[in-house]
Amino acid sequence: MVHSYCMTAQIILKKSIYCEKCEFQYNLFVKEEALCSGMTSSLFMRYMFFLVSLTLFTTFILIADGMLKTASQRSNKLEKVKDEDLPPG
Repeated sequence: MVHSYCMTAQIILKKSIYCEKCEFQYNLFVKEEALCSGMTSSLFMRYMFFLVSLTLFTTFILIADGMLKTASQRSNKLEKVKDEDLPPG
């Protein structure tokens, strides 16, 4: 008598199964699938590329916004200084 787990492990390792009475080998197909297939890694790389590009785009927008706001404040300050320097009249 053999444990079913041991029998299953033996069948998977040998990739063959035999009849107990006549010792004839049965046709057996054991499907093997990788833990991380090419499709999974490709999908993971696409998502990572999307996240990195989205982060870079957001960073670019924030930097451009800050630069434009700073330039606008500087030009407003210069206009105020020019208006104050002018004599009334």
